Amino acid sequence: MSQRLTLAHIVGESMIHIIEPVADQALRFVVGKLGLSGLMEEIQIVSDFKEVSKVTDKSHNAKLIDYRVRARLVPNVNPSNNKWEGTKTIADLGNGNAIVRQDVPGRTKSPWSGHDITSRDISIFHNEDLFLDMTEWNVGSTLTMEVKLDFHDLTPAQECLSAIFATFTNGEMIGYVPVQYDYPIPKPIAHVLRQIYMRTNNVQSHEAYDQWLRDNSAGCLSWNVNRNNVHVRELVGLKNNARAMYLIECQQDAPEVGNNRFTVNLNLTVQYSRTNRIIFDYPILVNNQLLPFELVPCGKTVRTANHGPFQWQNEAVTKLWNSMYDYHDPAPAKYPWWDPWNVPETSIIKQTGFHPIYTAALELDDLTNEEGITRLNIIDDLPGYKLRDDIVSMLKEGKNLCLGHNFTYVNVSVFSHDYPVDRELLDFDGTYLTIKSRRPEPNYRLVISVNPTPRTLKPQINWVWITTIVPKKGD
Repeated sequence: MSQRLTLAHIVGESMIHIIEPVADQALRFVVGKLGLSGLMEEIQIVSDFKEVSKVTDKSHNAKLIDYRVRARLVPNVNPSNNKWEGTKTIADLGNGNAIVRQDVPGRTKSPWSGHDITSRDISIFHNEDLFLDMTEWNVGSTLTMEVKLDFHDLTPAQECLSAIFATFTNGEMIGYVPVQYDYPIPKPIAHVLRQIYMRTNNVQSHEAYDQWLRDNSAGCLSWNVNRNNVHVRELVGLKNNARAMYLIECQQDAPEVGNNRFTVNLNLTVQYSRTNRIIFDYPILVNNQLLPFELVPCGKTVRTANHGPFQWQNEAVTKLWNSMYDYHDPAPAKYPWWDPWNVPETSIIKQTGFHPIYTAALELDDLTNEEGITRLNIIDDLPGYKLRDDIVSMLKEGKNLCLGHNFTYVNVSVFSHDYPVDRELLDFDGTYLTIKSRRPEPNYRLVISVNPTPRTLKPQINWVWITTIVPKKGD
């Protein structure tokens, strides 16, 4: 499984972008189902998060409206607060995640994404060539509304109550309501996505970027250009073909009379899955370019630390090496230090007893030269680090033998994502490693490994893991 950088953020302002729209659509659906469509313009929903809505005239003066449908909204974001858990009133109630996107081929996260494939982990942006994947993570949620339907006359109020009991069973009804909404893609994720696009496409325009988003998102991403009357382009995720489950409960035998009104009271519960987190997986190399450090998702403490990243990595690696010394399995030094990739446990390196001491993400040489090759001096120009003299001696002596796993203490390999590059595409003269691949899509990594006790050689060296490879001065 390829390991990539992962940027995860909570979806902001979910009350106004998700919860309130779901509540409004569910309530309007129920009002329409009761045959009260004439009340659609007189619906008021209030909550602790929402002020009472006001309507103004042409002079922008507030005017009073006699709201006929009033609802008090109480959201609950606790996934375990499942109204129907254990009762399963409807056969297809499922696990409580009532809002689901219709199945679209290829939208479920691919196995290499780094996250488990679940019904709550749906890909909303996916580019196989660039190893990009954005997913939405949904949690089970419930909202309830105390609804009051007001009438000026007893007859329509009585007819509304009759409609409830004629439509529902014992004053209750369970069903599905179609809902749609959009939610803002967190700005840090939107920024990284745009930066990756700029490194992979020659056409730099809003139109070209929009088309790239559409081509890779199956219509799950779009733009909102007038949110809250602010003319700013905001990248949003779309929930267009979703549904929620609702439950209506009414215990009245007759309309409630008071203040020249006849009121029908009912409780409306809506159960749904709410998008609350966006996860973006992306590689450290895009179009054969190492992403800059500002696009790396790491903590503020690491970003502002008063020392170089290789010094930080060396300190961390030293501690880990000390703790793992008895197991002869030290953590390798890395370039760049924030690369999350590790040699797969199923690789021949690990299977034959070699221990990686160094991994580096590689940018290939000039890709415009189709017959060109990449040459790397791993003795003098190893990115970020310098090898110990005795290892250098063995590399110079072993040469191409170091590309294999027999008759050598040191192995030199190149991986394309999680798979070793064919040895026929590599050459090593003891100093220069030559790579004959010209494909920019994969992420290439150089791996140097040691094996103190290979089966075919008698051990001759006492390995000192901590000083096997050290940072270059000034890095």
